Amino acid sequence: MAMRGGSRARYVTVRTLWACALAIVLADVARFALVDRSSVGSGVLDEISHFATGLLVLGALRSPLRRPFSTGLLAASVLIDLDHVPLYLGASWLTAGAPRPYPHSLLTLVVVGVIAAASSGRVRSFSIGALVGLIAHFARDTAEPSSGVALLWPVSYHTVSIPYFIYAAAMGALLAVGIWRARSAASQSPRPGVDAVGGAHGRRGYAPATWG
Repeated sequence: MAMRGGSRARYVTVRTLWACALAIVLADVARFALVDRSSVGSGVLDEISHFATGLLVLGALRSPLRRPFSTGLLAASVLIDLDHVPLYLGASWLTAGAPRPYPHSLLTLVVVGVIAAASSGRVRSFSIGALVGLIAHFARDTAEPSSGVALLWPVSYHTVSIPYFIYAAAMGALLAVGIWRARSAASQSPRPGVDAVGGAHGRRGYAPATWG
């Protein structure tokens, strides 16, 4: 897939996908070993896993990097946790009665979904990516041991949670799909001297490039 000016679209590589899976494993093992999971150190490890989760989703979707959709997905998969800052500063007005700040709820997905539906072009693409990133983020948070997410806030403070192994299995599936799609794309790339679209007879085209 070509980008403007003849540059090639860049995708998450197999090497990056494996690195993401390893990062999630190491970061989560380190987090679960901590006594205080509300510490800043634990938060940093969690963000590493959230970002890696977002990259695994991008790899499975085979979405080009440096596009509004991909940017929105990766940004939302991490930046939603800025709503934890008031709690770190000693204020509980965003978390009272809930295991996580109130923006960690389906209401946020509805708001972003409305923005996506009401917009167009790059803004809509970015918003859809952000929606996917938020879903990935919340899915991971529901797998947090001894915690969860009050997805139905403000209707209910009931905590929704899933066993961690379900999240781990989902990441394994995303890794497998991402690797399969990357290798399938690589097998379809043209041989040296053979055009990606026009074969050996000169109709111009571009093969997907990778990033990692």
